[in-house]
Amino acid sequence: MVRPRYEEIMAGCESLAEHHSSLVAFDEIGRSEEGRPIPLLTVTDPEYPISDKSVFLLTGGHHGSEETGRAVALAFARWLVEPQNILHCKRQAFLIIPCVNPDGAELNTYHNARDVNVS
Repeated sequence: MVRPRYEEIMAGCESLAEHHSSLVAFDEIGRSEEGRPIPLLTVTDPEYPISDKSVFLLTGGHHGSEETGRAVALAFARWLVEPQNILHCKRQAFLIIPCVNPDGAELNTYHNARDVNVS
């Protein structure tokens, strides 16, 4: 079985936002062809103005049958909130979309539900 599955990514995002609410916001940036939410994690220290920060965008899970991107994106978000790494959140805003292709992840297919390569 392919891991992490879409439901595990969503649970991981929810957990990060719940346990690190001072640094992590969890939002939905859209819906897949089959109506699944596309998750966005914003990891940053809100006490420092966003206008003073560079923005870093990380996307994963473009191809549903390639789970490594999903795993790395979520692992990076978890790494950022570790106490020794929080300094990065004072200087940067990290936008992390760990699963760009929820349908492909759920169906374990390269393309999305409309057979489109989302990359």
